[in-house]
Amino acid sequence: MSEKRDEQRSDTRPETIPVPLYVYLPAHAALDDLLHLHLKLSDARKVNDPFEYAWELDYPMTDEEKESYVLHYKDEYSSKMMFLSFSLECDNGLMWAYYTRNRAGMCLGFDFSTWIPSGDIEFDKVNYDAPTSIAAHNRTDDEQISLLKRLLISKQPIWIHEKEWRALVPKNSPLIETRGKTDFFVRIPTQTLKTVVFGDRCSIEDMGRSMLACLKRGITPTFCRLKPNYAKCKLEVVPVVPQEGSNYMTVALLHGFSPDTPDK
Repeated sequence: MSEKRDEQRSDTRPETIPVPLYVYLPAHAALDDLLHLHLKLSDARKVNDPFEYAWELDYPMTDEEKESYVLHYKDEYSSKMMFLSFSLECDNGLMWAYYTRNRAGMCLGFDFSTWIPSGDIEFDKVNYDAPTSIAAHNRTDDEQISLLKRLLISKQPIWIHEKEWRALVPKNSPLIETRGKTDFFVRIPTQTLKTVVFGDRCSIEDMGRSMLACLKRGITPTFCRLKPNYAKCKLEVVPVVPQEGSNYMTVALLHGFSPDTPDK
């Protein structure tokens, strides 16, 4: 694998962002995002794939030297770039199992086609192929950032079922908000949220809380529920009818929920 191949890859990046893009979340995290109109950022040190930033070193080194080199730059690059992760699907059984506490959470669908704020967020499709090959030599800052972006959209083929897209955000972007020392978020416009899919194991109270949060924030997404079709052995997404939604919100209010949570 060569640098030339990577240059060719960057030339074929998609010009348009798919609509919608989905993020799978536990119920508490989805509710927090709806209340504060933001999405939580990740970096490669905290995700579930230990081989984020995986690459091949085009340089003679021992295995121990290569491991030390990779871990060093993994920390350095994570301090410069963060990302949001999305999927093209809202009915992916493995994703529901991984990220929503076994279908007890939610899947939020967004339309980012008209939201590219100040160029600080760069959307790109994840490539599922062998690790990028890089040369172990000194690089300028611009070369480091270019390399980092290539690494952030490269994953091993084992993850191909996630059909992932990523939004890359520089760590110094003015769009980033912090909560404490370790949590970083990007605020999103209300009009980008188009769909909220509740897992079939999501509680009535959590569904009601989410609907009340959207109502309070003036967001009008389509609310749906995940429904296992046992006859066809597949997951289906069905709309929440208005009466059901009213019942969910009533239950949440009876349990003392208030959407009047101040932004942090």
